[in-house]
Amino acid sequence: MKPKQIALLLGILLVLLLLTLLLEGPLKGRKVPEPKRLFSEFDPSLVEVIEILQNDKMARLEREGDRWVVLEVDILESAESADKKDALRHFADTSAVKRVLNSIDSLSGDLISNNPENESLFQVTSEEGIMVKAFGKGDSLLAHFYIGKIGQDFSSTYIRRDGSNEVILARGFYRGSTFHPDVKRWRNRNILSFLPFNLNRLEITSSEENLLLQKDEEGEWTILEPIEAKTDSFKVDQLLRSLSNLNSQDFGDRATPEETGFDTPTLQISMEFLDQPSRILTIGILKEESQYYVQASGDETIYLVNKFTIKQFQKKPEDLKAKVEEKEEGS
Repeated sequence: MKPKQIALLLGILLVLLLLTLLLEGPLKGRKVPEPKRLFSEFDPSLVEVIEILQNDKMARLEREGDRWVVLEVDILESAESADKKDALRHFADTSAVKRVLNSIDSLSGDLISNNPENESLFQVTSEEGIMVKAFGKGDSLLAHFYIGKIGQDFSSTYIRRDGSNEVILARGFYRGSTFHPDVKRWRNRNILSFLPFNLNRLEITSSEENLLLQKDEEGEWTILEPIEAKTDSFKVDQLLRSLSNLNSQDFGDRATPEETGFDTPTLQISMEFLDQPSRILTIGILKEESQYYVQASGDETIYLVNKFTIKQFQKKPEDLKAKVEEKEEGS
């Protein structure tokens, strides 16, 4: 072997030896720093109030037993009478509130900066960030922090705890999604929620006729009014699935009785259940040719539901009658 070749091999061997020393020597055993948790002693079950503020917008969420309500704070402060104040409290989407509580409990990330001069860069100041406060009983402050801009990977967020200069980069997109000050987005949009097989009797009343369906002991649906006939089980199942998880697209809080048309409804649906009290769904007037005013018994909220959804409930006996019955009548 030529001397040049030997020297080249020795050089390669030396480089590999140096790399091994670097990787296995000083760096060996060095621990990767664990993500910094923002609130190590936070307990979601102790939270009674959540406030989310950005610029001049604020959403205040309050626990009421097993439910949560969201307040229109800006309007509430200027309301003169108690009646107005009550009207500005709305049922909140409980699942969305739970996501907030779980997010606060698990907030953690890598420490990015400890320099107060960088807070504006990450938009975690009181002026630029979304401020979040969580209170327990007696207005005890359980959490207070600022949500800044999203990270460069678009799947992380800069966050700073109030009173601290430390900015962490937390995994997750929190700004404007989990935490936001828009009251309307916090409101509960679910009008009806039940298991279709627990429905026992259904009555759909319009100005034209009354359609009454009853389920027998075998679980089969039958039309009792205005005719007596067996039903097409597939079509009835479609109707019940649409009804059992009915959601709104918007709200009509300040609509007058004349505007809603609930006194002379377009449609009224009465439901009797095996496992819960009866409910009545009242469908009023079509608003601007796109959405109907809707209200359910036991809930004073005025909802707006698109006309295509309501059309699924505007059934006639011929729409639900079994084809077998049609053949028998024809013969």
